[in-house]
Amino acid sequence: MERVLYTEFGNPNVKMRKFLLKHTSHFSNEVIDLFKFNFAGKNTKVTFTEASHYPEESVKAVLNIEEFGNIFFYIEPQNLDQLLHKHLNSDEQTKITAQSIADLTQTHNRLFQKFSMALANIMTADAKHYLLDNTEHEPSNVGVNIVFRVDHQEIAITIMIDDRYVKKLREMLGNNETFDRDEILNTLRYQPVELGCVLLKGQCTLHELSKLVPGDVLPLTLCKNLTIKVNGHPTFFGKLQTIDSELGVKIDG
Repeated sequence: MERVLYTEFGNPNVKMRKFLLKHTSHFSNEVIDLFKFNFAGKNTKVTFTEASHYPEESVKAVLNIEEFGNIFFYIEPQNLDQLLHKHLNSDEQTKITAQSIADLTQTHNRLFQKFSMALANIMTADAKHYLLDNTEHEPSNVGVNIVFRVDHQEIAITIMIDDRYVKKLREMLGNNETFDRDEILNTLRYQPVELGCVLLKGQCTLHELSKLVPGDVLPLTLCKNLTIKVNGHPTFFGKLQTIDSELGVKIDG
């Protein structure tokens, strides 16, 4: 009898989505570099989230990954049009002309196919793969959303895998693979942390505090030496600086 973990009870693919999300987000830096190189996005940010379905009206590219199964890439027409404008460095990159699949050209489709193959190269460690025109296999409900944020725009791509690929993931999890210290540290070093510091300080009595109402102004003193907190924990010391017309902190220790 196959063992089923409590976290999977009632919905076996929940854990698979988490596993796929962890795997793909591990390559966030490589994915950002790929986007910057092809679409001139200097200030690009990317987020990864779990996906259980794909957009209804979207362009699809399907890749077969040798010994694993199929990966399905989906993008909405408007997002694909944005990609093409950015790829061509068009002066009208903010003007979206494609509103449906019928508005797209072969250039749009070829661009998405090549971008999908490049993403697959990153996420499958260059495993052998090829593009499919048609397939009898359907995507499962295990996938991941990748959202690129660049120039105040968001471009979303949904990646789904088929049941054969899900089975391979289950086998990998069933092996109870262990991770050494370097692998764990390599994963953790790319996780985002919250930074913060207190710029102003002051004192008042509880009586004065109880009398405060909206519109009152508190007299506070600018801190000369700042304590920078990482996820709420004091970690660095620094001083206030102006960086490109914005406030920043120079680390002193």
